[in-house]
Amino acid sequence: MRKILSKYSEEAGLVQNLSPHKLRHFLLTWLNAAIISPDSRKDNGEINHSLH
Repeated sequence: MRKILSKYSEEAGLVQNLSPHKLRHFLLTWLNAAIISPDSRKDNGEINHSLH
């Protein structure tokens, strides 16, 4: 997994190495902001799962 991330990070021109942990953290943070953010909740507290 590290070799794959290293290859694509280099091809993308990323200066910093991307570890599996950093990728997982980034994806969960992005999902939290995109799907589970407070403004995506309906009035009754249910989560609206549509992506904008």
